[in-house]
Amino acid sequence: MDDRAEVNYCDSVDFALCVLQVHDEVNLIVVEVDQLRGKTVADIARLWRLCRAAGIVAITTKPTQEEMVACVNGGALGYIPRSLPCVELGLVLTHAANGGLWLPNLRLTGR
Repeated sequence: MDDRAEVNYCDSVDFALCVLQVHDEVNLIVVEVDQLRGKTVADIARLWRLCRAAGIVAITTKPTQEEMVACVNGGALGYIPRSLPCVELGLVLTHAANGGLWLPNLRLTGR
């Protein structure tokens, strides 16, 4: 990733939505699926509607095929297992920030 990247952490989707209203140069939004407690797809859709210029990716400790499809249908450009090595994670985040779709083959990972 670009060394000049600015990273902002928001502890809720509502706070992220407020930040997006005043900060118009967002290239990538990473949604922590484990923190959303079942509202993942709805929250991804809310973020996507407000900030279509940014790529959205979901990251999770327990990836499932069903959740991956739902996240992409909600507007995510990526679905990332937390087990992804750091080098690959950087490539995936860069790819999504540039508008590319990236999905893991969960069948290969045994999930």
